[in-house]
Amino acid sequence: LARVRTLDLDTQQALEQLAVIPSTVDRWLLTALLPGGIASIAAAEQRGLLDVTPSRTGFRHELIRRAIADGLPGGRRMDLNQRVLDALTDREDTDLSRIMHHAAEAGADDAIVHYGPQAARGAAMVGSHRQAAAHLKLVLERRERFAEAEQADLMSTYAIECHTIGRSRLAVVAQLEAIELRRRLGDPLKLGADLRWLSRMCWATSEIAQMEASADEAIKVLSGAGDDRLLALALSNKSQLRMVARRSEEAFRIGQFA
Repeated sequence: LARVRTLDLDTQQALEQLAVIPSTVDRWLLTALLPGGIASIAAAEQRGLLDVTPSRTGFRHELIRRAIADGLPGGRRMDLNQRVLDALTDREDTDLSRIMHHAAEAGADDAIVHYGPQAARGAAMVGSHRQAAAHLKLVLERRERFAEAEQADLMSTYAIECHTIGRSRLAVVAQLEAIELRRRLGDPLKLGADLRWLSRMCWATSEIAQMEASADEAIKVLSGAGDDRLLALALSNKSQLRMVARRSEEAFRIGQFA
């Protein structure tokens, strides 16, 4: 920070803008954020604070970036993140996880609500389940912005992502909330699917009574509901529960039915 403070004010402000970006900065983004472009950070490069190439710019060491970013007042940090967010959302091919990061840092509720569900789906599709759960957590903190059916979908998806990354207790709590919404909405297919998932989640938390009750109710709700695939999954779940309980005869019978 002492080295930064020896620079002129414009260069310091340019460094502060770059410091809120937790990665190297592409040339297009640097140009969008800094009116003076690369010339505005020449002095910082000369002092050994930045590495600059024709395509991207980054701090020479992460500690430099963190020192600058952590020294910013809250309001200033939010404003700088909002500027990055505006630049990212003006470009069509931007990574949604980057948008979500800066939306969260800027406190931009509209952006979180708009981009969050899609960002979570994209993260889950490529196996980034922790990131998907983090995106959904941000979205669900603003759940009042969604209709009840959307809230139930988001809550159930969040529960599944938590279950996938081993946060079993969080998964059960979220899935119970989703099921409460499903009961009010009266959608037997989604209710049955969520009950099956709840049963699996409760197995991970050793809540045996809830596990069995959810498994049985899932089969009951889905029987005759018109979706044989979901019913087969519910029966398969019940068969697995019997298998791990070493009740082999029942496991075979229910599994064959599935």
